[in-house]
Amino acid sequence: MKAIHRCLLLFLSLSSSLALAQDDDLARLGAWEAAGRPGDAHAVLAEQAGNWQAEIEMWMAADAPPETTRYRVARTLELDGRVLHEVWTGRFMDQPFEGIGRTGYDNLGKRYWSTWTDNMSTGLMVSHGVRRDDGTIEMTGSFVDPLDGKDVSTRFVWTFPGPDRERMEAFETRDGEEFMNMRMTLTRTPD
Repeated sequence: MKAIHRCLLLFLSLSSSLALAQDDDLARLGAWEAAGRPGDAHAVLAEQAGNWQAEIEMWMAADAPPETTRYRVARTLELDGRVLHEVWTGRFMDQPFEGIGRTGYDNLGKRYWSTWTDNMSTGLMVSHGVRRDDGTIEMTGSFVDPLDGKDVSTRFVWTFPGPDRERMEAFETRDGEEFMNMRMTLTRTPD
């Protein structure tokens, strides 16, 4: 009889442990699903999908005149609307240019993230930022300057004057002074 009671107690104990483990598994699963679910911040990225024409003004130094170029930009959503992938093509300094960017929103960190690489470098630029109440997105990051091997702090400000227009201004900080080194104006083109 004692053996039956022990077996019954062991069975009840294991059943309770399994039920608690299943509850933990369901809680974990729910947390992962919530963390990975695209939301309003991802909808902002979805609005940018499509084909664009970009006009770029770039200043190599604060007191230098800008160089002006044009690029074609193709943007697509990836990973079920979680990431905006973009490919830039054109010419820079009379050379063929291709750049690839990816932008997403981290639900857990509550911030946007962006990566950039192109055929004129071997590095990866990473930036993070937030969307303000006025709809502007501001990100900060850094890159390594090939001339001196030092990190250069960057700040990017995106504004959206309309569904088919976008503007990005990029700022570098050198020797403690920030200056605008690039202004991009994008216009959506027919697909």
